[in-house]
Amino acid sequence: MKAPRARLLHHRKASATDITGFSPSIAFAGGGIISTAGDVSSFYRGLFGGKLLPPELLKQMMTTVTGVGGVQYGLGLVRRTVPCGTAWGLDGNFPGYLVQSYAKADAERQATIALNLDPNSMSKKAIAATTALFDDAFCG
Repeated sequence: MKAPRARLLHHRKASATDITGFSPSIAFAGGGIISTAGDVSSFYRGLFGGKLLPPELLKQMMTTVTGVGGVQYGLGLVRRTVPCGTAWGLDGNFPGYLVQSYAKADAERQATIALNLDPNSMSKKAIAATTALFDDAFCG
């Protein structure tokens, strides 16, 4: 079954806010690395393509525990259920930014989306649209 196409949400035009004086280093590992969506995708392609770790270490990363809300956490990875199976990766967010990057364990399928929005103030409709966008990109 094909995932539904994400619909674009129409928002009223808001003015931009200068946050250059606000350091993401206050948020755990946020600000610890500067990368593009392509850089993040390359990392996961290498990780699941067997170029970064021996299989036994990747298997340890993929051994999960259940966290808040039923989220399956491994060592630096999250197990995400998508319409076409299981995806492994991580979400990253900070006021003004949202990145979701996941891959299949066999590296055959991968998607990374990077959005300029504030995930802390997203409506349920915007969250659903973002989820549909990712699912469509990953499973499409």
